[in-house]
Amino acid sequence: MINGDALAQMMAHDIDASKLFGKNTYEDAFKEMYEQYEPLLRDYAYSCEGLEPLEYEDYRRSVGQAFIEVEERRLSEAGERRKKSRLYDDNLYMALFVVPAVAHFPAKETDALADMLVELWRKKYPQYPINKGVYEDIRNGFKKRRICYITTAVCQSLGKPDDCEELNKLRDYRDHWLMLVEGGPALVDEYYETAPAVLAKIQPRPDFNAICEGIYNEYILPCIGLIDDGRYEDCKQLYIKMVRELKKAAGL
Repeated sequence: MINGDALAQMMAHDIDASKLFGKNTYEDAFKEMYEQYEPLLRDYAYSCEGLEPLEYEDYRRSVGQAFIEVEERRLSEAGERRKKSRLYDDNLYMALFVVPAVAHFPAKETDALADMLVELWRKKYPQYPINKGVYEDIRNGFKKRRICYITTAVCQSLGKPDDCEELNKLRDYRDHWLMLVEGGPALVDEYYETAPAVLAKIQPRPDFNAICEGIYNEYILPCIGLIDDGRYEDCKQLYIKMVRELKKAAGL
């Protein structure tokens, strides 16, 4: 059997995952990481063959637990001051690279291991839950550009183009972090269900430009700052507050 510690070194990265969180960087970074660990994923799948059900389950869990142990060592080495920021970054790395890479190998054993990694991560770090991301979906997501109704209207009111830095960062955050964490897809769906109605309520108002400036300063700029700092969960909470407050203001 392959030693789980060897495969778990997928978590022992020394890069800033947020810097690879873009359409020009993600695909190449993922392929480089996957090619490095593909032989170990193959060995893992081969090691699972012929195991009895209980033995296989114990093995799958022990390998998954090895990933958590690597993360715990990383956090302990970071010290108290950097522990939270490292966990933010590693949460992103687990969601965008590790789990999708494990699931990407074409074997039912590695797909099941990806499920185990999600389960163990959620249990160990409940404040940073992740979903089982698929590489093709993440990669293709960079090619899609759904309209961010309210934020687009706000930026347009301030004279900013559709490809401004703020909108591009918020779209990447939505498609490649928020859509991968627990509850994220539901938040995005809620936004797209209510945002057109919110916009229809506030756009005709004579103080629309002032409202947009307030949204920009109170929500959009702070969200950009949180994304730049890798504080994706905090950005999510501010995103929730924005949607709920705008719905309330619009009487929805």
